[in-house]
Parts: sequence; structure tokens; C-alpha cells
Amino acid sequence: MVKVLPETIKRLLTKPFTIQYPKRKPRIPENFRGRHIYHKELCIFCRLCEINCPNDAIKVDKEKKTWEVDLGRCIFCQVCQEVCPTKPKAVKLSKAYELADSEKKNFILRF
Repeated sequence: MVKVLPETIKRLLTKPFTIQYPKRKPRIPENFRGRHIYHKELCIFCRLCEINCPNDAIKVDKEKKTWEVDLGRCIFCQVCQEVCPTKPKAVKLSKAYELADSEKKNFILRF
């Protein structure tokens, strides 16, 4: 008990290691990969993002002109953005990181 007391007092007087989330937001690194941003008007529906996705998280329907990504399967590797041939890119990864939800259907983004 005697050994613990000085350490406890020392820790009470030092700055905490953690941040008070959600009151204070963390600093997002420059190369952070978050939620997808999709621009339908730029997409040529070449399906390269779907073909190259390592987890089959992206589905593209060329006839219906629809694009969807399953965030539950996505590993945010950014391959979809890298293989997109359009300039500017039709799909980009944003810095949005607050993706938690209690409904599984909300993890599928449809465009």
C-alpha cells in the first residue's frame, strides 16, 4: 500500500494518455482512409473497383447504373480509388471514421 500511494499521486498530477472522446475529437492523420465518397456523374461503370476489391465489398450494376459498397466487408484498402480510371476519381475515401451503427443494413451504401 505504501508503494502504491506515491505512484497514484504522481499519475493524478500528470496529463492523461487518452482523449475525452466524443467531447474532443482525435487528430486525423493525412493518409487516413475512411468512408467512401462516390460521384455517380463521374463514374463510367467500368467495374474495375468491383473486380479489384479484395473482399468483394463493392457491387456495380452496369445496366441499372448503381454502385454499392458494404462497409462491413470493406477493409478500407483504397484499391477502389487507385484503380478508378476517371479524372477526377469517381470514388474516393474520406476522413469520416464514425461509422458505428446498430443496424446491419446501414453498413451498405447504395448510390
